[in-house]
Amino acid sequence: MKQTTDPKKNEMYRKYNAYLKTHREAVRDCYKLLTGVDLNIYDADGRPYGHDASKYSKEEYEAYAEYFYPSDGSKVGSDPDRKEAFDKAWLHHQKNNPHHWQYYVLINDNDGIEALRMPFSDVFEMISDWGAFAYIQKDGDKLRSWYAANRDKQIINELTRKFVDSLVETMAGLIDERFKTHCEKEEN
Repeated sequence: MKQTTDPKKNEMYRKYNAYLKTHREAVRDCYKLLTGVDLNIYDADGRPYGHDASKYSKEEYEAYAEYFYPSDGSKVGSDPDRKEAFDKAWLHHQKNNPHHWQYYVLINDNDGIEALRMPFSDVFEMISDWGAFAYIQKDGDKLRSWYAANRDKQIINELTRKFVDSLVETMAGLIDERFKTHCEKEEN
C-alpha cells in the first residue's frame, strides 16, 4: 500500500486498495462462473497481475483514489481538477486493457468511428468485470438493469454485440444461481 505522512491520504489509499482487491477477486469469481477457467489476478510473488493491474500504475492509481475516495472529504466528482485527472486515467485504463469495449473503438481521420470485433477472451473478461458489482451484491438483476441502462451508449461491433447480449443474461443467471437470489425474489 502506498504510504504518506498524511493520515487522510493513507485512509484514502486503504479504502481504494480494499475496493481494488474486492473488485478484482469478484471479477475472478465471475470469470470462473462464466468460463470454468481461473483468471490469474496475482503473479507468483502476490503482486497484482492481469485484470485491472494498470489501476496500480502511476497513470491511474492516484487519480482513481482521489476521485472515488477524496482525501479532503469532498463529494466524488465535485472537483474539476480531480475530474480531469480521473478522465485521463480512465482513458489510459480503457486503451491499456482490452477487456473494455472502448479499447476496440477506432477513431479514423477520414472515416469516423468504427467498432472492431472483440476477441472472445476479452468479451468474457468484460462481462465478468460488469458482473462483479452484481456478484458482490449477490443479485443478477443489478447486472441486467445496469446493462439495460448502458447498452445503447456502447459502441460495439454488431457481431460482438450479439455475443455480449447473450453473455450478460448468462452471467446474471449464473450470479442468481450462485446466490439463489432469483428464486428467493419469486417466492416473496
